This record gives sequence, structure tokens and C-alpha cells, in this order.
Amino acid sequence: MFSLSLSSHPQDLASTRMRLLYLTAGAGDMDATTAKQLAKVEGNVEVVSVDSVEQALAELRKDGARFRALLTSPGLTEKETIALILNLRKAQAPVGIVPVVTEAHRGLCSSAVAAGADAVLLMLNGQLVDPRETLSRLKPRHPSEA
Repeated sequence: MFSLSLSSHPQDLASTRMRLLYLTAGAGDMDATTAKQLAKVEGNVEVVSVDSVEQALAELRKDGARFRALLTSPGLTEKETIALILNLRKAQAPVGIVPVVTEAHRGLCSSAVAAGADAVLLMLNGQLVDPRETLSRLKPRHPSEA
């Protein structure tokens, strides 16, 4: 688990806590790199890593969970990512969905948003492209965060 900070308004990143759920894909180095970069985003963010969709759903169902977003590993396939997004939207999960996409899978950007993702976080040459900006623009989906 990592802690860092962001808010829905860039000017108060340090004053508002944001919880993020990160779904790994067994892509060891890639997942570790992604998690480390998320941990370095300035502010007050807590990142909770899970290894399966079942663990992610269990975290989302916990009392008081209030995750702002579920980020998916760039190691997930397009089919896995789209299925996850569709299932979470069908279940009306109160969480933003943000797939992390490598340059090799840029086509996933439009299909992920069409399936219900709130945003897509691009990873170019192993570096997340402006994660602070992307995460700060997510709108709260949990009624108590609105």
C-alpha cells in the first residue's frame, strides 16, 4: 500500500484525501513501476493494490471504502480491461475506472471510454503521462464525496 495526495481541484491537492485502488496483472516489473509512480504523485493519496477482480470488488464493498478510482494494470489485455469496465458499470460500482494503457495498446483508449471508463492514463516509455492532472479531474462517484 502506498500513500500520496490528490483532490478533484488541483489547487487543494494537499488538503483532500483521495483513495485509489490499483488492480495488478501479474506483470511484476510493470506493475511495480506503475505503483511506484502513483506513489510519487504529490499530495494526499492512498493507493491500495489488489491482485484480482475479486479482491477489488471485496475492497469496494467494504464499509467506508470510498475509493475515487480503480486503476487497472497496463499488463491486462484489452479484452480483460473492457470486461472489467462493463462489469463494474453493470454493478453500478461507485468508483471511477481508469485503465493504465501503454503506447502499444493506445487503441484501448477510445474503447475503454466507450465501455464506461472515466479516463485513461497513458504510459509512454515506462512513464505515466501526467497522472496528477488525470487523477485530479476525476469526479467523485460516492455520494459523500460530491
